[in-house]
Amino acid sequence: MNTIRCFVFVFAVASNSFTSAYDECNEPLLDRAHLTATTSLPNRNPKNARLNGGC
Repeated sequence: MNTIRCFVFVFAVASNSFTSAYDECNEPLLDRAHLTATTSLPNRNPKNARLNGGC
């Protein structure tokens, strides 16, 4: 029974290290993206639009 617990623990640690590799920001998510905006407010036009986020 103790061997099974050890195997489950090792498997959980190994699988966590593989999934955390996908959290890195080493590739662009929005390659050649175009941002457009429409609104009726005078100070909010496409020239003032911004994309929040990133690494």
